[in-house]
Amino acid sequence: MLPVVSGPSETRRQILLYTLMLWPATVAPWLLGIAGDLYGGGALVLNAVFTVSAIQVCRDDGDRSARRMFAFSLLYLFLVFSLLLVDHAGGNWK
Repeated sequence: MLPVVSGPSETRRQILLYTLMLWPATVAPWLLGIAGDLYGGGALVLNAVFTVSAIQVCRDDGDRSARRMFAFSLLYLFLVFSLLLVDHAGGNWK
């Protein structure tokens, strides 16, 4: 809905903004000691890839990079929660 209401350029800007805002929320369990280094390292890598995807969306006028980012966002969520589970199962929670 946002591209219809605000236009494609504003939508791209907000994609990047919200991707950057996701960093603290995703890394917080590791920084607060709730999750271990396995989760922390994985979250940093996944956030970096997600941010690169958002930058590509901002630079691309077409829909291809946005569709790729959407597909990756589904995988991203699965992997972040999987990392939490694996990290917890490994006994790395403090």
